[in-house]
Amino acid sequence: MGEVIGLIFFILLSLFFTVGYYMLGSRANRKIDEQIKSGEEAYGKIALLSLKRPDEAQIQSLGCTKYRTELISTGITLGIDNTRTWLASLKMLIGGQVGYFADLQVRGREISNVRLQKRAAELGAVAVYNVKFETSNLMGNNDVKASKRAAVEFLAYGTAIIPID
Repeated sequence: MGEVIGLIFFILLSLFFTVGYYMLGSRANRKIDEQIKSGEEAYGKIALLSLKRPDEAQIQSLGCTKYRTELISTGITLGIDNTRTWLASLKMLIGGQVGYFADLQVRGREISNVRLQKRAAELGAVAVYNVKFETSNLMGNNDVKASKRAAVEFLAYGTAIIPID
């Protein structure tokens, strides 16, 4: 009888912590989403272009007759939510798209975009061309203990077009 009560207690305690960590992670994600939205509103006027090199007509359409260029970059490191990773691992047993990791990738790119636009705005740029993104897994490649403390780094870089008066 005591073993059954201990097992029930363990299951309830595990469920309590899983739900609690899930709710804390959701709250943190909502805060990040708000920061992304406010950043897009503030710096969204700066164009991010994947063009390798815009031609002169495209640059002039931005209002630049004389300009200089400067390489700019920014990055962010996002920690991986252990509870969502655990739930995602259950999803991987079944197969299909793992929503948590897809959302993490999208969120990292959006934050990198906003930060790149902010950096361009600080320089007075009107656009950034040849925008590239890089991602890397920090900690936890093959080490089981380290994978519990894993993080993903997102790097965005491009060439800013800065008008000269």
